[in-house]
Amino acid sequence: MPLDEDALLVSSFRKTSSSAASAGMERTSAFPRLPSLKHMADSIRFSAPPSAQGEGNDVPDVDEKNPGKGPLIPRMPKRSRRIKEASVTVMFGGGPGPGHGRSHTKLTDAALTKTGICFDGEGQLLDRIPLLEVSRVAVEEIDGAEWVRVSTFPEGESSGRWYCLRDELGSAREWADAITATREKRAAYIENYWRQLRLRLRRIHNSQPVQLFMTLVICASFISVCAEAQEQPVAGSSLANSIAIGDLFFTIVFTVELMINFYVNFFLRFARNPWNLLDSLIVFLSLISVINYWTARDERLFILSNARAFRIFRLAGKFTQLRRIMDAIGMSIKPMASGFLIALIFASTFTVLGTGFFKASDPDNFGTFSRTFWTLWLAVAFGIWENDLSFLNENASINFGVVIYMFFFVVAMLWISLQVVLAILLENFVSAQQIEEGRAATDELKVAKLQRESTGGLDVLLDAMMSEYETTDGLMKGITLVFRFLDSFQEGLIGFEDVYMGLKKLNTMTDIQLSGFDWSILTQDSTLLDSDERISLPNFHRMIITQLQNHVQWHVAKVQAMNPDSIESRWTLSALRILFLDEKKRKIGGASSPRSPLSVPQLQDLEDGLTRKERPRTVFSSCFDSNAERNPPPVNMAYSIPKTLRKHMSNLDEACLEDGGGGDV
Repeated sequence: MPLDEDALLVSSFRKTSSSAASAGMERTSAFPRLPSLKHMADSIRFSAPPSAQGEGNDVPDVDEKNPGKGPLIPRMPKRSRRIKEASVTVMFGGGPGPGHGRSHTKLTDAALTKTGICFDGEGQLLDRIPLLEVSRVAVEEIDGAEWVRVSTFPEGESSGRWYCLRDELGSAREWADAITATREKRAAYIENYWRQLRLRLRRIHNSQPVQLFMTLVICASFISVCAEAQEQPVAGSSLANSIAIGDLFFTIVFTVELMINFYVNFFLRFARNPWNLLDSLIVFLSLISVINYWTARDERLFILSNARAFRIFRLAGKFTQLRRIMDAIGMSIKPMASGFLIALIFASTFTVLGTGFFKASDPDNFGTFSRTFWTLWLAVAFGIWENDLSFLNENASINFGVVIYMFFFVVAMLWISLQVVLAILLENFVSAQQIEEGRAATDELKVAKLQRESTGGLDVLLDAMMSEYETTDGLMKGITLVFRFLDSFQEGLIGFEDVYMGLKKLNTMTDIQLSGFDWSILTQDSTLLDSDERISLPNFHRMIITQLQNHVQWHVAKVQAMNPDSIESRWTLSALRILFLDEKKRKIGGASSPRSPLSVPQLQDLEDGLTRKERPRTVFSSCFDSNAERNPPPVNMAYSIPKTLRKHMSNLDEACLEDGGGGDV
């Protein structure tokens, strides 16, 4: 579901900027601490990977209002969205935890967009700085060269990390001015008065009291229309005037509500909702009718007052069950049109035959095509059969021509054509209802998942990985890609602070907030960590696969609980749960190998196959060549990869070679 813009609002943010001068600092722009960075979805969301050359020319536009749409690991934005770009040398360091003293220097491409600063990581994003998380921008002199230093707030995605960058042209001042100006422009957009007014009105308009009031007004309006149709008041009478005043009140209320709805959902959000378009048409016709009644009183326009009867359909847009039924009927109309076309062809054929056979004997009912069609329509609608066509001749003998004609007409139209139309309608209506029930079950599962995600852990990440990587080989590659993204210092090892910071920058539906307690559970009481409290790529694979097993098992249990009356589904899902328990029992019994499920050469080949360019051996080779012997996996490990996945994982080298040694997963 699309993210509502009130989640993007920073209500108490106020933009300020100041300049200062100090030793070694020529220009500084300081910004205030933001009150709530957690709920500020000021993130760059990408929906497609860049081209093979990493140019990003074919990447669709950034989608900030739909988190989780697109690849899990963000990509560089396309060039049309870059305000400033260059090949830069970037130094970054700091952050939470004991690793705040680390730093890393890298030559890469940097791009400034309207929402952040992006650094290319050879096929995927290396890092990104949301502009509203920037606390200070300064131009400093380091070793005789000017660098742009960007500091961030500790509460944001970057967790207080600092960045220093300079391009080959040495235009540090230009970068500082561009970053400062873009940030101030972004802040001005966030706190724009009309934008915040629109968001406040949207919250009020969508609130339960307002929607309940509109429901009561719609019901009262329909009762008024029914009372007018029943009483038929004389023009100018007190009852007619009271009904007219009530209609004026209802029209004003509906017009104001429609204007507010249009303003707070301007424009595509409003236009994409068919119920809003129906409301617009009804309100427009009601306005013409009311204006005509109180001014010109043109009798030709009085017919527009009948449009008030359609106001009751607005309830379908406010009640879930009514909306589901109406949506199901709407989804059934298009397939049913084919059945109607067949019925129309049969009816037209019998109309032509009836006109040719019986126009002389009964010209009033069969004299022309239209008369014959109306006569046959009355027969289909079980109306009164009044015509001069008799199945008996004057001598009381049977007129077989009339009998045969009517027999085939009844069989073709009533027993075949109309039944086919009804069958198509019912089939598609039931299918549409099942789709709606599936959506309702999905929403129920989402509510349960939100309660589970609020307790911490990797459920959001696991959901995204299961959705993006469909095959086992793809999932194994995805785990390595996530590890590379979290390993921003490119050391081949990541700690809690790296995971904590990197998970917040992944393109997931909601932010992943990992606690130290969660990290202890994920790493099996730190048994997967080395002496420096960091995890290697082999053990990271083991950790994620174990969590994926638990994640799938939880979903199986929830789906089973949602279908208690389906015997087939119940026992199928129960069998899956037994398989999970059997796998767990096998692990605890010591049947699994204590060694890492992925050998060091396999992971090295997987890493080489995922990179677009040849990387230095110092980046990951130190982890694979020496750390495997220095920090082997614990021999008392109770978790391993399921047997069903091992045969796929043993062929990861061949899978990487088949991919051509790289490319997007």
